Order: sequence, then structure tokens, then C-alpha cells
Amino acid sequence: MKLAIFIIAVIISGMFAGEAYCQKITCEVKVSLEKMPLENQEKLTFLQNELDTYINAYDWTENEYGYEVACQMEIAFDEVKIVNYEDRYTATIIVSNGVDLQFADKRWVFSMAKGERLAHSSSFGSFTGLIDFYFNLILAHEFDKLSRLGGEKYLDAAKVIGESAKFSTQYYKGWDRRNELAVELASENNKPYRLIQFHTFHGTYFYEEKDRENAAIHFKYAVGLLNKIPPEKLKRYYELYYITLSKALKEMKMTGELEVLNSMKPE
Repeated sequence: MKLAIFIIAVIISGMFAGEAYCQKITCEVKVSLEKMPLENQEKLTFLQNELDTYINAYDWTENEYGYEVACQMEIAFDEVKIVNYEDRYTATIIVSNGVDLQFADKRWVFSMAKGERLAHSSSFGSFTGLIDFYFNLILAHEFDKLSRLGGEKYLDAAKVIGESAKFSTQYYKGWDRRNELAVELASENNKPYRLIQFHTFHGTYFYEEKDRENAAIHFKYAVGLLNKIPPEKLKRYYELYYITLSKALKEMKMTGELEVLNSMKPE
């Protein structure tokens, strides 16, 4: 079964502040236990509150822009087995920033004991490792929009987690696909797509602020990257950015860029 990954790109507005802040993730967490035997449901009643603390009370990174990343996370427990005297679970997780990024993963295997405390650690954990992996991808996505390839260190962190999972062979299911995802997102081939989102985001920000000079600079860079975007991502880009971008280019009388944008529009 392939790891299901859905990446939906739309433009969001950011707050550009001058002070240094800690990066907060504000996450709505839902844990679904309906498929679990009653005994295991009782064992896991603590988990929702524990996850709220693990995610929302933690400063994930320093953030010079001073804004919070909102997200939604749903964990649906699918199966439980007793292996080596421990409860070993299989679950599906969906993580989204609520705006333009979503990951869905059905291949999550981990152990969980009644009342287990979740702690941030550099050591790989079968449960927390996957949460940290996807949150690093979300942070990478957000910082890529705020600065040029600004998400690099978060992509690196996700790759480190994936490499660490190799040493936990009993919980390795799914990590081959996750590692492929992290490597692909950090690859040279994906940099044009990361950059076109950066320039489109900033161009739109300046356009909405009526700063036409800076908007034009970023829109020119964005249009110049169109021929470097793989077909499947180019199609997604047009589905989500075309209306906004074409309207801005037309209003700003950027005729050449509008012609290029229209000429490369996928069928």
C-alpha cells in the first residue's frame, strides 16, 4: 500500500514582524478509538490530553516572523495486537495545516502503554517519531514560503528521523515511503516548485499591500520558473494559483508575463 500524500497549495497571508519569537504549532487533535476493544479504549483515554500537551505546549523552533502555524491532526486506531507482552497498534494519521498542506498515512505501527508520557527526544520513538516527522514537513513548508528555501533545516530534520527509524526494525513499516517523501521534497528537482511558491506567496502579499514594485519582482521570478516545474506539480500550481496570478498580472499590465502564464497552462 502506498503512502497517501496530498499536497494542496493555496496562498495564505503571513505576519511579518521584527522581533524573535518561538514557533508555536496550534493543533486541533482528534483521537478515534472506535475500532479498539473496550479494554484498549480504556487504556488510551489519556492520549488526547497527552498529545495536546506534546504538540501545543512545545516551542518547535525559533521563528523570526512571529506567527503561529495552525494544524489539525486526526489519529484513527485501526488494529491492536499483543507482541512481546506489549500492545502494538496500527493507526491512520491525517495531519494538515488547515490551509494548504495535508498528509495522510495508513502505515503507522507503534507501541503504546497505558498512561504513557510523551516526551520530546532526539531518540526515535515509534509513536512520537512519526508526529515529529510530519510536523517538520509542515514547518518546512511554512518557512519555504517566508524565506527562500527557508525550510531546508526542517526537511533535514525529517530525513534524520527517517534514518533513525531504520534502527527500529519492528516499527519500520511505512518508513521507506516516508523517507522517499522527505528526500523528494528536499531534492534539487523540487527546488523550483518550492521557489515558485515562495515568489507567488510574496508577490501576492505585496500585491495585496498595493506595493506594485515588489509584487512585480516576485511575479516575474514566479513566471520565469514555470518551465522548470514537473507536469503534475505544474497542473496543481495552475489549479490553485492561476486565477489570482492572472488577475494580478492583468491589473499590473505585465503583458509579457501574462502571455507566458497563459501559454504554459496545462490542457
